[in-house]
Amino acid sequence: MREKPIATQLFDEDKTGEDDLGLNPLISGTWGYYPDDDTKGRWYFGGIDAKGVESIVLAREDLIQHIGMMKMRAQFNSSRMAMVYLVRLKENQVKRVAELRKQHKNSNSPYDFRTLEYIEAIPSFDPLDATGAGLKTDTRKFKRLKALMGIEREEYAEEIIGLGIMNYRDSVFE
Repeated sequence: MREKPIATQLFDEDKTGEDDLGLNPLISGTWGYYPDDDTKGRWYFGGIDAKGVESIVLAREDLIQHIGMMKMRAQFNSSRMAMVYLVRLKENQVKRVAELRKQHKNSNSPYDFRTLEYIEAIPSFDPLDATGAGLKTDTRKFKRLKALMGIEREEYAEEIIGLGIMNYRDSVFE
């Protein structure tokens, strides 16, 4: 049975929408207090598709309302098999995710597979089909999504290798 996520409290009303990873204790509170004690962590949600992790957001009372919009976007992005996911992360895991997201932004790559590989290994990771069909359908769709990601990853690698060969050829023949 699926665990129902509990929203984290917003501590500074003036900062609504900020600190989406919940690392600022002045906005999202200190780690270790109800409902996110140290043994369990905090709930996060986001979008994934064939290009990897699109977003990851703290399930905080001012941000959790966006999950409905994410589900709707996932429904309309069927060509990339978009899904919404839930995951419970501890503080050190959130810091690792922030580091992976920063590396992704610095890489100029349209793909973020490394963050997904990291969070999918966490036992609480739960991909949700946007239609709300149920656990069995969600699992099947996620397997198809992973297969599509493999194809996207191979095509991107071939594209990068091709660009490298063209750049090398152009530099040699100038």
